Amino acid sequence: MSRAVLVGMNSSTGHALLPSKDGRSGSAADRLLRISKMTRAEFLAGFERVNVLANGSWHRQSAKAAGQELRDKLARRHITVLVLGRGAWRALGLPGATPFFGSVELGKARLTLLPHPSGRNLLLNGRRVRTRVAGMILAGAKGSDWTHSRPHPGVVPIRDR
Repeated sequence: MSRAVLVGMNSSTGHALLPSKDGRSGSAADRLLRISKMTRAEFLAGFERVNVLANGSWHRQSAKAAGQELRDKLARRHITVLVLGRGAWRALGLPGATPFFGSVELGKARLTLLPHPSGRNLLLNGRRVRTRVAGMILAGAKGSDWTHSRPHPGVVPIRDR
């Protein structure tokens, strides 16, 4: 089993979900470190990290095209994918009605929607949500095959178009 994949939206630096050296920036990666209590080294070793858009600003049409290409690559791999936020989820062409923490099977991959760890996402102000995000991040980083280990009634298989 490969490392879990974290999928973000975009990065102004061109580095997908790269935590700062001191962990104090306002980036999504630094927030995930704080939520999960992981070290930077654990985070970097634990995940393959990719953004829908390699760099620059978020543009829905560009994201949709790039998302389809990324979706095709992910579907061919037996992996756990944690998608950060509905923007990235929609860009991948995944079912819009999927709730946070819901999963879909796409080819060999299992993709799970997590709330985006931005400062604007008020869901992460709640302790229960932060605890749930932390658990999923930690399990993914440890290579836990929790999403493929047993059938789950809430997982929706989707067929590639």
